[in-house]
Amino acid sequence: MSEMGDELVARQLREAIGRFVRATRARADQLPDPHAQTLGLLHRDGPMSVAELAAGRGIRHQSVRVTVLELEQQGWVTRRDDLDDRRKVVIDISPAGRRVWSSELERRTSSIAEAMQQELSDDERKALGILPGLLDRLSRHLSGP
Repeated sequence: MSEMGDELVARQLREAIGRFVRATRARADQLPDPHAQTLGLLHRDGPMSVAELAAGRGIRHQSVRVTVLELEQQGWVTRRDDLDDRRKVVIDISPAGRRVWSSELERRTSSIAEAMQQELSDDERKALGILPGLLDRLSRHLSGP
């Protein structure tokens, strides 16, 4: 494929993945978006400070503070002193938060599986089966060495 063809496919892929993620979340998510994003980040990357959460989500520090307080009130996150720097406080997902996040992911997965069964032929579902591996390879390349 030509370089221009690669650019077109890359743009289409980026747009399609964005639509897919938004549609999946809109259909399956029960948590408010800020809660889901924060729990997801903590689940994937582990404990972090409010400043690190804000940077990871690309939003203001104050917005994360509000979200963390709401999650803390639900019992889904905890605060503790940083083991490396006692002046710093880190936020961690609690066991209850992990259960809530796992349920959210299960709803997303079920919604996708249902859509696949209703909308795609057997051959299309089989072809779609190679996509996760391809996207993982591209992700590793984009993440660097």
